[in-house]
Order: sequence, then structure tokens, then C-alpha cells
Amino acid sequence: MDRETGGLFSDKLNFIYVEVPKFEKKEADLETKFDKWLYVLKHLEYLERVPVRIREKIFEKVMDIATLVNLEKKDRKAYEQSLKQYRDLKNALDASKLEGKLEGEKLGLERGEKLGLEKGKRSGVINFFNEKVPVPVIAKAMELDESKVEGILREEGLL
Repeated sequence: MDRETGGLFSDKLNFIYVEVPKFEKKEADLETKFDKWLYVLKHLEYLERVPVRIREKIFEKVMDIATLVNLEKKDRKAYEQSLKQYRDLKNALDASKLEGKLEGEKLGLERGEKLGLEKGKRSGVINFFNEKVPVPVIAKAMELDESKVEGILREEGLL
């Protein structure tokens, strides 16, 4: 509610208060995720590892975070510095991989176009020759030297 007007602030927003100290279930009695969360929150400062009944990824992460928070200031600073170095190196490596991939794609396209053009000209020379078009006319039409046209025809066993 709005404090001044007493009007409803939002019908989509609700607050639920949980009194963790009043949670009395034992580890063996935990059934729902809610039970597990309350158990972990209540016993976090006493837990050295995640109990077997609650061994789930999210609770493992909570324990890792709690361990980091409990590090001494100099150890936490060293950890954070190490993590920063790791992230910087990983970002540089990822950027290099992306740059290499893009460069490889560009080079592949260039080579593919060149190869396609060469195959296309070769095919054109052969088709013209099969239609009895003279070599000088083929060379002019395909924008090639006559010697190149003759070389293609020799390679194909047509001359």
C-alpha cells in the first residue's frame, strides 16, 4: 500500500515473511525445495558441506558462495584478482576465436569464389569448343589468353 494515500500499490506484488529460527524440521524430514532452502538458511553457518539429502546443484553453489564470503580479506582479494585474470584471459581467447572464425570464413569465401570462377571458365571453354567455336573467339569471349584456353583444352584431352 501507499503510505500516504493507503491505496493499493500493486496487486501483483506480495511479501511473505518467513521466520527461519522457527523452522524445526530435521534433515531426514526435508521433503520440498522450500524445506531444503529453509534448512540451508537456518544451518548455513554450521554446515561444512551440503548434506546428502539436499545435494543439488543450487545448494552446492550456495555453499561455494558462503565459503568465499567467509574468506579472510586478503584471501578474498587474491581470489577476486585470480578470477578477474581468468575472465580477462577467457574473454581474450573468445574474442580471438571469433576473429579467427570470421577471418576463416572470409578466406573460404574468397577461395570458393575464385575456384568457382575458374571452374565456370573451364566449363565455358569446353562448351564453346564442343560447339566448334574457334580458340581465338573462345579466348575473347571468356576474357582469357589463347594459350590459357589451349592449356585447358589440352588438360581435357580435346587438343
